Amino acid sequence: MNESFTNLECAIREAVCGFSSARLSQLSGCVRVDPSRPIPGISTGADRWAFRVGVSFEGIALDLHCHYSESTARALAEMTGGRGDSDDVETWHSFIGEYCNLIGGAVENCISGAFRKQGLSAGGQLQLPVKELSGDAGRGVGKPSSAWYLELPSGHELIFLAWIRVSDQDLEEQGVVPGSLALDIEQTFEQHAGMTEGDALDALMQEAIDLL
Repeated sequence: MNESFTNLECAIREAVCGFSSARLSQLSGCVRVDPSRPIPGISTGADRWAFRVGVSFEGIALDLHCHYSESTARALAEMTGGRGDSDDVETWHSFIGEYCNLIGGAVENCISGAFRKQGLSAGGQLQLPVKELSGDAGRGVGKPSSAWYLELPSGHELIFLAWIRVSDQDLEEQGVVPGSLALDIEQTFEQHAGMTEGDALDALMQEAIDLL
């Protein structure tokens, strides 16, 4: 993969990481932990879960996993004004699922916007979040392209793993200029990351309730 395509993968990675932090900050006032600190190990106990969400275009594919504990899911529900005091564990999980859906939707919109700036019509596909036991998620898919974690004010953590695949041939056949597309993704991210706290909270609350 040449440098232009490497830059494109980096731009996508930064957008995904940035949206995960921006959306959670708007919802709960999270702290993004110093990236120099090691990523916490992913536990595989019965109360450890992961949501998977995917975004795909012709020539670009993202598979994002968000690992968390049930106590983290409950903490997020409480911080966003949800039903954290409920004994229904699935209610807590639904808030993590819709938070992941917000990230996936933001990434899909961001990349679509970048394609439009190139004068191309690239319809992206957003895979709805799927919940799995943490130990089952990502099995057999190889080393992730990137890993990071975010910490809620309560000290609870969300651990993210992202697999990003860029196909040089598929993009070249569409007439994509990879370096230019990378720049457009960066610029579009700056525009889309500015969802207000109220908008983000309303979207999370409504879509989580719809899943119950």
